[in-house]
Amino acid sequence: MGLGMIRSFYLSKSELLVRYGIIFWGAGNESIPMFKLQKRVIQSMCGAGTVTSCRQLFKDCKILMVTSLYVFEVLLFLKTYKSTVQKKNKRYMIIIQGQILIYISNFVIQISIKKV
Repeated sequence: MGLGMIRSFYLSKSELLVRYGIIFWGAGNESIPMFKLQKRVIQSMCGAGTVTSCRQLFKDCKILMVTSLYVFEVLLFLKTYKSTVQKKNKRYMIIIQGQILIYISNFVIQISIKKV
C-alpha cells in the first residue's frame, strides 16, 4: 500500500475519532494520551521505530497533530457561530439555543454548557 492510501485510511478512521468532540476535551489532560496514541499510529503507518521523532512524519503525511486539530476545530466553530457572539462585561460569549458554549476573555477560551 502506498502512503496516499494509508493516509486516506488514517483520515477516515483514526482522525475521525480524534476530532469527535475535540472542542470540549482538546484543552484538557485528555489530549495527552490521545497525542501519544496518534504518534504510535503515525509511526506504524510509516514503518518507523518507537523512538523515532514524529515531527517530520506528521509533515510528510500531511496530518495535523491533536493540538493543531483542536485549534483548527475551535476556529472553525467560532467562524461558524460568529453571528451569535454577544459581548458582556469585557467577555465575548457564543450562545446557541439558550446555552452558553464559549467564553472568550483576555485571549483565554473556556468552553462549557450552561443554561442561560
